Order: sequence, then C-alpha cells, then structure tokens
Amino acid sequence: MSYRTTKKITLLVLIAVLTLCFSSKVFAAKPDKASEKEKPTLKHNPKEVIAKVGDAVLTREKVNWMQKDAKPEIVKKIADWWIETELFYEDAVKSDDMFKDEMDRYMFELQYKKMYVIKLVDHLQVKDFDISDKEAKKYYKKNKATDSKLQTLGQATFYHIECDTSEKAQEVLKKLKAGGDIKELAKTESIAKDAKKGGYVIKMGFGVIKRRFSPEIVKQIEKAKLNKFIGPLKNKKGKFEIISVESLRETKILSFEKARKKINSTLMGQKRKQYFADYKENLKKVNAKKIYRSPILDEPAEDKESGEAKEKEKK
Repeated sequence: MSYRTTKKITLLVLIAVLTLCFSSKVFAAKPDKASEKEKPTLKHNPKEVIAKVGDAVLTREKVNWMQKDAKPEIVKKIADWWIETELFYEDAVKSDDMFKDEMDRYMFELQYKKMYVIKLVDHLQVKDFDISDKEAKKYYKKNKATDSKLQTLGQATFYHIECDTSEKAQEVLKKLKAGGDIKELAKTESIAKDAKKGGYVIKMGFGVIKRRFSPEIVKQIEKAKLNKFIGPLKNKKGKFEIISVESLRETKILSFEKARKKINSTLMGQKRKQYFADYKENLKKVNAKKIYRSPILDEPAEDKESGEAKEKEKK
C-alpha cells in the first residue's frame, strides 16, 4: 500500500470518527434533571487499558484527551480508529517503497522535524516574566505621548474634498472662501468615494484618519479650528484635500494605573522576543563545532545588473 493511499485512508477514518463524535454530541437527546440524578456519573480509572497494539497502549485517560467523557459507542469508535492508525503507522515506518525518491523522503522528514520545532518555539515564546513597577513606570514615562495603546485616541467629524492636483484644490478653496457650501461642492468637485454624501466623515478615530489619509493630515485636524478650512493637504495617495472640521475630541493619555495592563503586555512581548533571540544565539554557540556554513553564504549578494555587466566583459 502506498504512503499516499495510507494517508488518505487514515484521514478518512479520522474524519468519520470526528463527524460521529460531533453528531453524537450535538444531536443526542438531553436527559432531564430527574434522570441525571438517578444516574450518577461513572468514575473510570484513567489508567484502564482500552486497547493495545504491541507496546502501544490506549488508556481511558488518552481517550478522554481526544473526546472528553465520551459515551461507550464513541469510545469504541475511537479505539477502532486508534488501532488502525497504530497498524498503519507501524507499516509506514517499515516501508521502503512509500517514498517515490530521495527528495520525497527528505521533504517528509523535514516536515516531521518542523512540527517539533514549531512546538518548541511556541513553548519558548509563552514564557512568563515579572514586570516590575520600576520597568512599567519607565516605559510609561518614555512612551505615553507616542504609544497609541497608552492613549484614548481622539476622533473628528469633518467634511473633505479630494482633488487630483494642488491647482484644482486651490480653485475649490477659493470657491469655499467666497461662500461656497463644502457639502455641495464635495458632490461636484471631489473625487473621493464619499463625494455623493457631501464628503461627510462622522466620528473617525485619529488612527483610522492616519491610515486612510496621512499622518500630516491627522496633525492638522488635531489643531484645526472648528468650521474653518484647512488645506490643500497631500494625502497618502498623492491627492490633495480641503477639510473643514465640524467636531473634535482630543487624544487623552491614560493614567498609569489604567495603562498598566497594556504596558505589561508590551513589555512581556519584548522580553519574550529577547529571550527567544538569546536562546537561538546560545543554541548556535553551544553547537558551533558541528555546524558548517559554506563560504558562499557570507559573500555579498551580487546585483543582477552588475552581474550581467561582468558577464558581457568576459565575452
């Protein structure tokens, strides 16, 4: 039997078992409270042997890992699936013909190693560290004005007209200063998607404005006087905006107490990242004697154009 056929059969059996487990949980009739009282929950011995294949043992505890408090019929299905899986696995590791060539075997073994590495990396990256008050206060003092997680971001309600060029924006601005209505002019002059709605933006957070328009436009909106025109200002698409702010809520810095959990989360992330980087470097140092790296790995990458030029010179 080929490896691919074995894999397909195993997957089909697994899907069938999981489907049956799921359907039995979802569609099983719910017992009434009286019957629950009459039938006390049976306490099984977690070390009870449910099935064996050679030295491999399936205990009640392991069944519970796969399906908590499984009913007898589900335990039977899990046991049958487990027996088949163990038999297929034993056959697979002894088989020399399930890999079509050396590359196929190598890539399979590489994926096997990768699973272990992923598990180790996940383990290393959830290590807990203590965050002292001193560390937290130092981070707060240094970053409270720039870290948006330590702030209640402000928001603005405003009208805007987006124009293709700076000259067109200046034209529109003249019309506005001459008494034009920004809402009506937006409908005819703006190229923005919200032009038909008069370019009206309601209670948009500064973070969203920054992403949608530009950091500079956020700065100008934050210090704008209400119902006064600002611009033309270049947005992130290279177009030009005329803006009139209708209402404004300023960004407020959270108190240290309210920001503490967020600070802890940030510092924990930084410490975990550093711990993992140190672990990786130390692993390389400890195993330096058995590592070989070809000299070509340290050669500077050659620019494609310069490489082509050298080839022409040789010719």
